[in-house]
Amino acid sequence: MTLNRNNIKLSFDKDNVQFFVNEKKQIVTCVIYAFMDTPYGLDACVSLPAMRVKGFGTAQCGSDDVFDVERGKRIAFARAENDAYFNAVSILNKSYKELLVTVKAVEDFAVKAKTHAEHNKDYVKSLSDSTHPFYKSEVFEIKFGYTNGKPNWDEDEDDTLEK
Repeated sequence: MTLNRNNIKLSFDKDNVQFFVNEKKQIVTCVIYAFMDTPYGLDACVSLPAMRVKGFGTAQCGSDDVFDVERGKRIAFARAENDAYFNAVSILNKSYKELLVTVKAVEDFAVKAKTHAEHNKDYVKSLSDSTHPFYKSEVFEIKFGYTNGKPNWDEDEDDTLEK
């Protein structure tokens, strides 16, 4: 199966599965690791705190059952996989919240940019259209930039920009 770059996938490391068997207590515990594969760019714009996910699973023999190590391993393994999926969702939920903050900032900037663009459109009219109610009959030189390595905001200094 090829990975669609729009999907998120967990790939389990089947070679790095650890089982702990306690025959006296009739408990089998499994620890499994998975790699979380995310779409291109998601990990670039949102910080994912961990790309490797860990899962724990335990199987305990019931009082009426006969202890079977292999059956316990299968149950513990399945529970460990489930735990890894839940841990991956927790990681992604945190990243999703960070992404929402970024999306909100982009939306706010878009509103601000539109407001500035509308203001500048009106300002251009006030500079060029003599019938505009705020027509600027006198236009002063724009003072910005650097002169001799210093900001030239002072009126007393030379206003020419160093080239």
